[in-house]
Amino acid sequence: MRLAARWCLSAAIGRLLTQTRQKTAEAQRAYVMDVLATTGWSRNRLANAIDVRPSTLTRFLNAPPREGRTLHAANVERIAEATGIAPPQAIPTQTTPGRPLRGFRDDGEPFKAIGQSNLKRAIEALIGNRPAVDAWTLRTNALELHGYLPGDLVIVDLGRAAKPGEVICAQVYDWKGMKAETVFRIYEPPYLLAASNDPRFRKPIHIDPEHVTIKGVVLPHRLRPEEPAS
Repeated sequence: MRLAARWCLSAAIGRLLTQTRQKTAEAQRAYVMDVLATTGWSRNRLANAIDVRPSTLTRFLNAPPREGRTLHAANVERIAEATGIAPPQAIPTQTTPGRPLRGFRDDGEPFKAIGQSNLKRAIEALIGNRPAVDAWTLRTNALELHGYLPGDLVIVDLGRAAKPGEVICAQVYDWKGMKAETVFRIYEPPYLLAASNDPRFRKPIHIDPEHVTIKGVVLPHRLRPEEPAS
């Protein structure tokens, strides 16, 4: 009797775990598909942005729901970091289950063009067929003395290693406060430096691998949206 009871309990736990995995897989799949639809990225481009093989993303998206195939929680966080689109709270992340990082896109936001425009065509021409290159709109004066102003459109190459003196895009993590801040700074190892008269940016950011990740290099292209006619 005891063996039968233990077997029944074990079977019930197994079914519950399977159902949980399936629900997590469905939620993750819906999130990734929403990210692809919102950004207009291909699967390959998203895979490159989060540093996984395209086949990893393809196998996950093509897997039947009953398999319960899921993405690693770290990859879910990387998707949120790369796109600025936070996952629903029902999806566990690597930090705290169901509690995604807050504070994305503080210094800028991914550029999203509405309709056709000369600006959009210029950005598409600059990006070309490169899969790991994004356009960003700056929202900071941290680099004003370097010639970058709020509202400027910049091109970030996610696949290029930074060299001293280059402008970079980075993620700065506050694990205690559960925050992630996107910053644009000058790469001068072991620090990230601002170039601004604003005293808020006076303190350099130490490049601590546990708290700072260099996402990409800002290419030497700077665009300004067309001013509306008065």
